[in-house]
Amino acid sequence: MIRALPLLLAPLPIAASVAPCLAADLDREVAALVAAAKMPKATVAVSVRDVSSGEELVELRDALPLIPASNMKLLTSGAALAALGPDFRFRTTVVLAGGDLVVRGAGDPAFGDPELLAETVHRGADGDADDLADVDALLDVWVDAIARTGIREVGEVVVDDRIFDRERVHPDWPKDQLSNHYCAEVAGLNFHGNCVHLCPKPRSGSRPDPGRFIPNAAFLVLENRATSATGAKEKHDPWLAHAPGETTTGFTLHGNVRAPMQEPIRIAMKDAPDFFAALLAEKLQARGIRVAGHRVARSDEPAAGGREVAPAISTPIGTVLARANVDSANLHAEALLKRLGNARSGEPGSWRNGTAALRAVIAERIDSTLLEGTTFADGSGLSRRNRVRADLMTAWIAAMLNDPRCREGFRESLAVGGESGTLAKRFRGLDLRGCMVRAKTGYINGVSCLSGVVEAPDGRARAFSVLCNGVTSVADAKKLQERVVAAIARDLAEEPVPTALGG
Repeated sequence: MIRALPLLLAPLPIAASVAPCLAADLDREVAALVAAAKMPKATVAVSVRDVSSGEELVELRDALPLIPASNMKLLTSGAALAALGPDFRFRTTVVLAGGDLVVRGAGDPAFGDPELLAETVHRGADGDADDLADVDALLDVWVDAIARTGIREVGEVVVDDRIFDRERVHPDWPKDQLSNHYCAEVAGLNFHGNCVHLCPKPRSGSRPDPGRFIPNAAFLVLENRATSATGAKEKHDPWLAHAPGETTTGFTLHGNVRAPMQEPIRIAMKDAPDFFAALLAEKLQARGIRVAGHRVARSDEPAAGGREVAPAISTPIGTVLARANVDSANLHAEALLKRLGNARSGEPGSWRNGTAALRAVIAERIDSTLLEGTTFADGSGLSRRNRVRADLMTAWIAAMLNDPRCREGFRESLAVGGESGTLAKRFRGLDLRGCMVRAKTGYINGVSCLSGVVEAPDGRARAFSVLCNGVTSVADAKKLQERVVAAIARDLAEEPVPTALGG
């Protein structure tokens, strides 16, 4: 037995001596891939890190701060999960206070989210589970409950959105894109993604049939300037614009509707809390409950007490994380940032206290020197002032995956290559040696990024970040990112696995 002991120990130092060699090979291969990429004007930074040991295996310009685009969401979502906890739920309530109905916003970006309504289940007063197929069904949950209390008249419908500040549009966001759904305002009471939808249809010999707004509100006004030419050479390019002036309820339909819309036209709301107050008041009056008026809470009025008169609408943080990362929903990431700022400061959530809290949470969990040179401006990555380092991204991803409290929620929030979200059409046909890719994409003009983790079938994992700025071809940047991931997968497959003593 004494002579056999060195034989049992021998594989361990051999495997350890091979690993640095393989890491050097991977570092050289990634450098060669970047050099060979058709991106002469681009700046590319790459970091690859072993999740278990924390060792950085590839360090190509990894300390250079670059624009991350939507890779910023990995920092925001992870910090919110770490600070608020995996059991956190956004909770939106309605109370009767001194004759008024007061809706208390929680900053929930999933409240009325059309992408989630079909998956939402409400357990009614009879105990049966009901699907909330559309936004009208969601509103009926509250209206029905309020009607059952016997209330026949209320003073005002008041929306208290003061959990967040009222700077609802970030000053860095592109001014010419603020009507687009991805620039929707961020409020303490969000509803229906803070967007209005319309699904027009062509109508022979006249202007198109605009259909009805979703959410359906009688106070919304539409001017139909669109055409309905159905010829083969006619463009199909309908769009919505806000009516001129300061109105929040007027819209104009432009362009040509050649065929029925497969997806709705979306346009960002103005003042979502006021929109919801008006909509709830309208629905209550349609049910026979008189309403004297509606408004948003004044900044100086005390928080209303009172009893809840309808079921709370509650969203688990995991749902919001998945929308932020799998689907790259900007509103959901920004709401997480502002709610993080609210939780850490005790003040209304804002971009200022949210980014300060984000920096503090990251510094508590990884080497704070990796924050040097970084700038955090918003939570979604839409701002071009954001700057992050590739080594920061991989250290953060590894920290999240090594945290038993956050691991599952963070990992499940990432899109899977070839299967889901923004990665559904990527990595198909690539030889990944049985590995799985979970990652977050990122794109704004001139920027293409990909950060995430490559997981081997035996559980070993490598965090990676490929940040590309100054990009002229997104297709070329994506090819490079996927080739780097494939190289990581090959390296994982070839890495010797140390034999356990007695194995």
